[in-house]
Amino acid sequence: MKMVYSEMTEVFDTEIDKVNTVIIENQVIFTKLCMDIYNQLQGLEGRVIVSEDNKPLNICKKVELLTQFLPFEINKKGLITKLVSMAERLANENDYYEETMTQMAGIEKYLWSLTESMEGDIRFSKLSIGNIIKSAGLEFEDDYNSLGEKIIDYMELVRTYDCDKLFILVNLRSFINDNECFELFDTILRKQFHVIMIENCEHEIHSNEKRFIIDKDYCEIK
Repeated sequence: MKMVYSEMTEVFDTEIDKVNTVIIENQVIFTKLCMDIYNQLQGLEGRVIVSEDNKPLNICKKVELLTQFLPFEINKKGLITKLVSMAERLANENDYYEETMTQMAGIEKYLWSLTESMEGDIRFSKLSIGNIIKSAGLEFEDDYNSLGEKIIDYMELVRTYDCDKLFILVNLRSFINDNECFELFDTILRKQFHVIMIENCEHEIHSNEKRFIIDKDYCEIK
């Protein structure tokens, strides 16, 4: 994937063998770029363009802007919705359909037994496999010692349950040390995730990193 912004000359290509880091020391440009991406994720127009094979992509569907890392929430609403939807779809496919019907009949029988002595004509209007799966509270394990590992797992889950996306990580270097960052970059490249780092100051540069800097005077440094 590629990303361009009208106020920068650089084209950021995630298909190269390095992770792109955009360091923006000018606070105005830093805010404008991040807000442009955020606004497009809310369905508004903007000046950032993300493309694949030279075709513009819908940023709402193909981009994630990650700005909060303390804490970093892996069980985001959109991802959990995809997880529940996949579980419900599997429950109705051939391999599981017979077992699904058996279990549903058992639950209905139990509910009839539970309510048979109660007054009124009782029915179970929301009894469905989808509602049972939702009420079970499906979620992903969220116990990690490493923030970098957690982010990698999150990107893997998004790729599996949703689609391949461009992940834009803002000021992540403030939360992980240099060694963990090197391992993160290495894994990103091995797994071929599409990632662009946006930082407001410089940190130690890594061999698997490509930097583009905009200083306080709005000068571009490659």
